[in-house]
Amino acid sequence: MMGFIGTACAAGTSAQQHGSILSFLPIIVLFIAIFYFMIWRPQGKRNKAQANLLKSMTKGNEVLTQGGLVGTIVKISDSSDYVVIALNDDNQITIRKNFIMAILPNNTIASAGIANVNAKETTGKKSKKQAKLEAKEETQEETKDSSNQE
Repeated sequence: MMGFIGTACAAGTSAQQHGSILSFLPIIVLFIAIFYFMIWRPQGKRNKAQANLLKSMTKGNEVLTQGGLVGTIVKISDSSDYVVIALNDDNQITIRKNFIMAILPNNTIASAGIANVNAKETTGKKSKKQAKLEAKEETQEETKDSSNQE
């Protein structure tokens, strides 16, 4: 008799467990849907946009890096993962293509006033800073000359 009661209780517990698993199924489906629409799908879109950006890069494009550097692409090849960017006339850096965050519209660097730092020197105009520095050097040279004559 005791064996029969034990078997009956075990059968009732099994049915309850089966019902509880089915009650969790909608919650599991809901979590999977949230994961897909909030994480997986947007990340896929970002990856596709980054791949299109990398394919559209050409020599002469003005770019913004993830580190905040702005420059012009000088050298790029399809076979290499690296690109050479000119920050100004004197400085060039080599970085991975993946570190380029955006392609800027043409003449962005020139319109921002950060183009050629040495442009003032080539046009013959001196900046205020350069004029002060040269005046200071001349004053120091005159002071040196006058102390040497005494």
